[in-house]
Amino acid sequence: MIRLFAHRGFVKENILQNSIASLNHAHKSGFKAIEFDIWFLEEKLFLSHDRPKKNALKTLPFLSDYFAYKNDFFYWMDFKNLDEKNSDQALKMVKDEITKSGIKLDKIYFVPFITDYKIAKKVFEKIRKIFGNKSQIVAVCEQIKTAQDIKNLRDFLTKNKIKFLSIFHELIDRTFVKIFPEIEIFAWTVNDLKRVKELENLGIKNFATDSIVPK
Repeated sequence: MIRLFAHRGFVKENILQNSIASLNHAHKSGFKAIEFDIWFLEEKLFLSHDRPKKNALKTLPFLSDYFAYKNDFFYWMDFKNLDEKNSDQALKMVKDEITKSGIKLDKIYFVPFITDYKIAKKVFEKIRKIFGNKSQIVAVCEQIKTAQDIKNLRDFLTKNKIKFLSIFHELIDRTFVKIFPEIEIFAWTVNDLKRVKELENLGIKNFATDSIVPK
């Protein structure tokens, strides 16, 4: 059975992405999973796709706002600016918010949007240190240009014991899936039912979507 993640909440008409309105609309529309973007700025966890300007921070929701529905959702948490310097403080704040909200850890997918493997490795280590070895860490792949890119990705996932991969859906085909048989893939952003079916036939079960509504 596939799992549809409302991409940045469920955005329709005048509803802004990563807003409380898009969160509420996702819940009302029957989604059981949600994807959103987190920035750690000024020692707070804000929701925004692009890096917000300082004067816009007061208008943005916090991470705690997106936990309003508690365990009704699975959470694909796309961290935009975690690095070696800020990840300890940011992740401890995330843990506090998860604990306060009473959300089960198996509802959370930690997805630092980091394509530099050296930095990603260090951030993944900090996630495991703070949340434990059972934390669901998702690596990110934005593009693949050569066979060496595939090898590097496979080696990185294997060496770091990563079981989940977030990847642009156009990079996924039968050959790719065969190379990563033990990896649970999260495909983004898929807005066509025909493409969902193609990927489902390849064994993909997780999709970020802007437009497909759960049945």
